[in-house]
Amino acid sequence: MWQRILSTITYLAVITNGLILAFTSDFIPRLVYKYSYENNPIHNNLKGYVKFTLSVDTFHLNGIQTECYYKDYRQAYNSEIPYENTSIFYHILAARLIFLVIFEHVVFSVVAIMHWIPDVPTIVQEKIDAENLIIQRALWESLPESSLNY
Repeated sequence: MWQRILSTITYLAVITNGLILAFTSDFIPRLVYKYSYENNPIHNNLKGYVKFTLSVDTFHLNGIQTECYYKDYRQAYNSEIPYENTSIFYHILAARLIFLVIFEHVVFSVVAIMHWIPDVPTIVQEKIDAENLIIQRALWESLPESSLNY
């Protein structure tokens, strides 16, 4: 019973850690930008990445129109569908979900491979079996003759 409970907690922990890595780090959006939107993905400079991650909004302050940039992947305020998520948002979301699936499969595969490794080395198990056989023989030899007759 405890083994099942601990196993369930382990699976939940792996999925939770995968979700945290996928949705809170900037790792996935950087990879998406580098391999899909950067002009030269061979060079690892991420030039233009900050502007790539920002959306723009406008507001009026003392009669002056001002643009405000914020971190999100949304349509501009003056587009057909203002403030809706862009295709870039969905591209990054798909990459995050793919990362989550790959991450959890890799971790669970490593755990499955580690379960194939025996807890006790073969040499030690053979010695334990030999000692148990010696103990069993000693117990049988120490029993009185009358207890062996049925």
